[in-house]
Amino acid sequence: MGWRQVEIMKNWIPVFAGMTSRTFTVVVVLGMTLSRPHECFSAFAVQAGAFRSETGVSQQLEKISRSGFPVIVEKLERTGRPALIAVLVGPYEWSNEAESARAALRLAGIDGYVRYYRNGAVKTEPQKNGAGGKEQAVAASNDRAPLNARREPPSPTLRLAAAAAAQTEAAQPTPQATTRTSSLPFTLSGHAQSAAAYTVASPDHWSKLKNTLHLALERAFSDDIKLKISGRFSYDGAYDVSNFYPDRVRRDQRFDGMFHETFLDVGMNDWTFRLGRQHVTWGEVVGLFFADVVSAKDLREFLVPEFDYIRIPQWGARAEYFKGDFKAELLWIPYTTYDRIGKPGSEFYPFAIPPPAGFEQRIRSERTPHKLSDSSFGLRASYLTGGWDIAAFYFGSVDQNATFYRSISLAPVPTVTYRPDHERIHQAGLTASKDLGSFVLKGEAVYTWDRFFNVTRVSDTDGVVRQKFLDYILSAEFPLPGDSRVNLQFFQRWFTNHDPDMIPRRVESGASLFASTKFFHDKVEPELLTIHSLNRLDWMARFKINWYFAENWRLVAGTAFFGGKKLGLFGRFDQKDRVFMELRYSF
Repeated sequence: MGWRQVEIMKNWIPVFAGMTSRTFTVVVVLGMTLSRPHECFSAFAVQAGAFRSETGVSQQLEKISRSGFPVIVEKLERTGRPALIAVLVGPYEWSNEAESARAALRLAGIDGYVRYYRNGAVKTEPQKNGAGGKEQAVAASNDRAPLNARREPPSPTLRLAAAAAAQTEAAQPTPQATTRTSSLPFTLSGHAQSAAAYTVASPDHWSKLKNTLHLALERAFSDDIKLKISGRFSYDGAYDVSNFYPDRVRRDQRFDGMFHETFLDVGMNDWTFRLGRQHVTWGEVVGLFFADVVSAKDLREFLVPEFDYIRIPQWGARAEYFKGDFKAELLWIPYTTYDRIGKPGSEFYPFAIPPPAGFEQRIRSERTPHKLSDSSFGLRASYLTGGWDIAAFYFGSVDQNATFYRSISLAPVPTVTYRPDHERIHQAGLTASKDLGSFVLKGEAVYTWDRFFNVTRVSDTDGVVRQKFLDYILSAEFPLPGDSRVNLQFFQRWFTNHDPDMIPRRVESGASLFASTKFFHDKVEPELLTIHSLNRLDWMARFKINWYFAENWRLVAGTAFFGGKKLGLFGRFDQKDRVFMELRYSF
């Protein structure tokens, strides 16, 4: 191969950027050595995405290579449509080994699923282990190939890309289990986590002593049919070691248990169907929820936990259709899961409007509608053109976010009563993203109508007004040396029919910064997230350090601080500053 061809390939495939021509030639030779077909055979692999462009493949390879996993690329031929390129981790002889790798990948912010793997693709050597959990996981479900796609060996270029992903120094073996459980009819994975938090603002107290077990069972009946059942169970001892919280908060948060992702996947020609409780991720910005309108949220700890503990999947039916660079989704949610906001008196209960002078205040139990007429419906279409991934969606639902409706009584004691309730809203949105070389640009815009907001005037009958508004966010993410990244975001909300007695202004602006690095040590990753209003003093800052001290283990220590006015989004939690620690074992 001539030097001119080397330079052309270096410029064409982003994952090779920064290599010298001589180093790249070594990679090419290694890639040719590893790319002989039919040399490896194994039963299982983790599919971490299927892409229509080689740019997406190279980005995913670069991300996986930081985590120390063996990488496979595979071409998926589809009848009458352009092929997809699958990025896989493995191969593994035993299904539980693949599940262990999948769990470790999730800690590194890479989502995926275990499937059968037969032969014909390139396997690279493992790399450095212990990449940190990113703030926003890759939504592999949005790039999932049809289950019945025909698998063929990759092109020579993609084999070279896979080989290039293995050129970083190998430090430790790939995370994987050693116990063989092939006699079981399913695969078992999950994690166990112990977490503690101490509120340092006055009055100081233990706010979390929580032990959580997450279990997932999966079985592939065929290439086209797959079943997953998972659940999460927890006990929080903070409600037993002190009497700081009211009894209703203790009853709500001391014990917890729920089905998590529990679904059946079926593939039929160009269609994939998913029935059951599932994550539907339409937005991908960092630290905030804009186009991510489908998933419910557990906000009992506000934005302090990671997203995999904030997002709650929905019970629904989803159909996905693939045609070339076009993809369409249809979604029906017959039983809506609503945001979990806790009970009055809990650490991050979201209501902060004080009663008028001389009035008592009561908050009644939340109403959560679950009739068939309260079903949610969604449609999303996406298209890849010129390197831009562009999508549009509509989602009609009963609002997952509670609105506090007010009533006033004067006898026997003047009382203001609020009741959290949910009414139907409508949302239409656009998302776009593009890799511009030195950084990745993302944008999301969502127009919402028929949502209710509180007003402060006493003369209003129920204390709420119906509003229309536009949310949008622009995000730029910069990869830096030393496995580092910096993400900058600007966002606004514009009310088109703003009521002057609402707490938010007609235009609300804000900015956020997220930064992480492994520059100092490949197993230690500091992270900083700050979000700040540009209208007023209203902010939050979360700093934490992730330490991947052993295979499948992670220790986190951090702080979360809030500041601003009493009615601000963050200022209402001004007395909730905390320090926290988490220990997680994934299997």
